[in-house]
Amino acid sequence: MWTYKTFGELTKEELYLFLKERSAIFVFEQKSPYHDIDGRDPDSIHISYIEDGELLAYSRIFATDNGNIRIGRVLVTEKSRGKGLARTLFRNTLTYCQEQYPEKAIELNSEEYIKDFYASFGFKEIADPYLDSGVIHVTMLLE
Repeated sequence: MWTYKTFGELTKEELYLFLKERSAIFVFEQKSPYHDIDGRDPDSIHISYIEDGELLAYSRIFATDNGNIRIGRVLVTEKSRGKGLARTLFRNTLTYCQEQYPEKAIELNSEEYIKDFYASFGFKEIADPYLDSGVIHVTMLLE
């Protein structure tokens, strides 16, 4: 079931699932040591798909200091990949942003290898690629 929750609405179990999978994918699977707990979760909307108590897909959004909306921590768990869930997750996330914040530009930092996925939703690169925690990223924007 898809859910859209503020930090205060999350259960302890949901928060645990989110942090567990974010760590499993972004730190261990991608071999990218970085500080996942960055202080943004309390100000974020957490979008997730949980089935039978198991997280299958997740993203979060929050307002940035420059007035844009940022999408981040986009993930589909390893066993749920290859079924179109990433496209559904991102479409749901983008639709939520556009409905809740229609006047705001939407930004994200994409790993370089997946930038074409985000470009298929209309995002454009706005800066040169850069190295972040051992992974090449590009900043993208949808106005």
